[in-house]
Amino acid sequence: MRRFLASLIFAFGLVAQTGFAQEGPSKAEIVRILGEIPTLPGMRESIEQSGYAGENLDLAMAQMKRMLGDRQIANHIAERILAAGRGDWQNAQAAQGLLQPLLDLGMGHLAPRELVYFFKVEQVVVEALGKRDCGLIFKNRLPANEVARRTAETAGRLNTPALKEYYRIQYKAAKLGATRAPKQLSPAMQERVSEEIAAALRAAAEADPTAEAALAAFERLESVSNAQACAAGKFFLDVVMKMEPKARHEALLVLSVSE
Repeated sequence: MRRFLASLIFAFGLVAQTGFAQEGPSKAEIVRILGEIPTLPGMRESIEQSGYAGENLDLAMAQMKRMLGDRQIANHIAERILAAGRGDWQNAQAAQGLLQPLLDLGMGHLAPRELVYFFKVEQVVVEALGKRDCGLIFKNRLPANEVARRTAETAGRLNTPALKEYYRIQYKAAKLGATRAPKQLSPAMQERVSEEIAAALRAAAEADPTAEAALAAFERLESVSNAQACAAGKFFLDVVMKMEPKARHEALLVLSVSE
């Protein structure tokens, strides 16, 4: 759902860039239109086609309405759309969509338990993918629309309490991203945590001979097959998520802030 919304907003940003180019929409107009997106004809059917049904479908629709109807979040998105219209791609961050950077900004401000939960859902998404798409994700080569579709399909299959909690954390991250300055980590901390992650990976590989290949593949993701990249990425996530709580939180912070 996170990437589904990101793709939706990015698509809307392109429309705003071209369709409103002569009129020059105001920020208020864009905010208003964003709030109307969940009510567009066929929107519920589109979400349903991604695998949502029953209470999960209602949750997905409510989440879209909550995210796009939030004034602070909508203002932030509108600013990126206007930046895209000006050709200011650095501020628009169009390559990542217009919502995803907002979520990324807020991730570092989440409570430790919430950050862990968010990454656990990401693990579920990865596990549900085939080896090809899984590998392409870790290589950062899977097109955004495909990432959005696969993520939406997986989220739709979560049990309702899990999806509800995921959406709560997602919304909180978006709000924090819109209202707080980016989380700052010192270079010294990032270096220390990177070394701790590397040590944990080596220890895991030494303890399990079958993991040695995954570690070797992780160190050269761009040159290995998609299946190898998938195994390497899963190995990496699994090791990080099994670190002791304090070290795990710092590792997830570094991964969130550096993305």
